[in-house]
Amino acid sequence: IVAHHTSLAEIEATRPETPDATYAALLRILDFAEAEGLEVVLFTPPYTTAYNTLIRQDLILEMEAKMSQLKTERDVVYFDFSRSAFSEDHTLFIDSDHMNQCGAQAFSTALRTAIDTQ
Repeated sequence: IVAHHTSLAEIEATRPETPDATYAALLRILDFAEAEGLEVVLFTPPYTTAYNTLIRQDLILEMEAKMSQLKTERDVVYFDFSRSAFSEDHTLFIDSDHMNQCGAQAFSTALRTAIDTQ
């Protein structure tokens, strides 16, 4: 996890425009999908409780604000599983923020259910 955060810090230091550029790219994808008549479903995957504790909370708040903005301005479907029941079951992860095959299958089922019942 520490190496991951070090890399993020390095990216922020050398390319401070990255979050804005990423958001702009997402808007272009949404524009394309809308022009093609496609529905976009965005989600934040599950992370372990350890990851959620260690990640910079200002990054989480910024991401949540951007998702809220998208939901309002673009009527985007968004699901946040980052702090879901999956977060407590570390047997579903290969590391702090990537699920293993069993976890991915369980999460895919939960995501499908969320989409179908929205």
